[in-house]
This record gives sequence, C-alpha cells and structure tokens, in this order.
Amino acid sequence: MGMSAFTGFSPALFQFLQELRSNNNKDWFADNKERYQQQVQQPMVAMMTALQPGLQAISPHFRVIAKAHNGSLFRIYRDTRFGHDKTPYKTHAACQFRHAVGKDVHAPGYYIELAPEHVIIAAGIWLPPTPVLNQVRQHIVERAEQWQSIKTDATLTALLGGIEGEQLRGMPRGFSQELPHPEDVRRKSFIVSTTWLPEEAQQSYFFDELLRTYAAASPFMSFLCRALELPF
Repeated sequence: MGMSAFTGFSPALFQFLQELRSNNNKDWFADNKERYQQQVQQPMVAMMTALQPGLQAISPHFRVIAKAHNGSLFRIYRDTRFGHDKTPYKTHAACQFRHAVGKDVHAPGYYIELAPEHVIIAAGIWLPPTPVLNQVRQHIVERAEQWQSIKTDATLTALLGGIEGEQLRGMPRGFSQELPHPEDVRRKSFIVSTTWLPEEAQQSYFFDELLRTYAAASPFMSFLCRALELPF
C-alpha cells in the first residue's frame, strides 16, 4: 500500500463507535464483532500501513506496528478492574506509535484517537514514572533557552498549540520555584495535541495533515528523547 493509498476514514467507523456507545455490552459487541473488524480495525491498520514510511522519515526510532492485535492499535477492551466505569469496551479507537525502546503507553510516542465527536492527534510523553519525569524536568532547567524556542516555535504552535500536561500543585522535590519554566517543571505529562472533527478525518487531505502535524512536533519530541538519552 503506497503513501497515497489511504484516503481518509469512512463514516462507518464513527457510526460503529457511536452505536457501541449506546450498546456497550458483550452481547451487542459479539453480534457486531465482524463489523468492528471491518469498519474499525481494518481502516486503522490501513492508515498505519500508509503511515509507516512517513513516520520513519520523521524519526526512524518510532515504530508503527500495523497490526489488528499486539501492534500500535490499542485494544477495544477496557480494563475494568480500576475506576468506576465498568462498561466493557472503549468507545474510541486509538493508536500509539512509541519509541523503539518504549515498553508501554508511558513511553514517548505519537498518538491518534478517533471518537464519535472528535479526532485527536498528539505527541509527547504521558504520565511517565517519576525518575523519567525528573530527567525531562532537569533537561528543561538546563536548556531553558532551547525549551523556550521549542515552546514558542511557530509551526508547533500553529498546528499543535502549546505544551499541555497535568501539573503538580507545588514544585516537585529537588526543584525550586526560582528555576526557569516552573509551570513546565510542575508537569506530570508533556503533550502537544490538536483536535479535528470526524468529518475532516474522512477527507482525502487528512492523511497528509496527520503527517504534517507529527512532523511539526519533531523539535519537541527530539528534546524529550535527548532528555531521556534516547536517539531521535
């Protein structure tokens, strides 16, 4: 499948997720599992297959594993052991293209999520363990000017807005309020993201925009990788 072979997601994918939201139970899903495979899994795998060369060109160290199972596509089954929501299925489809050394969802990566009402394109590192977080924080402090130029980069801010991520109330242990970028040092995640409409993700231009958005995150992702002593 060539780069141009993916021409956008079909309305059927969003329709399925909408119906799943109204019928989030095992019987309905069992009856509609073939639809899930055809209308959600197959298009996601097609998108990932098309994405592989483009993401390799941005960084050869991030993996697109274009498989319906045990790849970059998250399972539809929710982990109901924790939290109040006991519904068995997620009502969105999502992929993470993580760094080759990454073991789990907390590794640096690129992300896409499709839900009935939105499509999220994002990049960064989500809730990593404290030692990893502190490496990023220390790197921000030591390279404050470089971080400032990444945060205010015109392409990044135009396509992905500013740096996001939940913040601690106070400064983390070992960091003082007087340090540069205290608002970022307090973060527990470092994310850039943009939200699209499902209708836009159904257009032929969407795929090119997805790659353009990931490319715009390059200085930010490269900074995170350097902080963690990973190749970009």
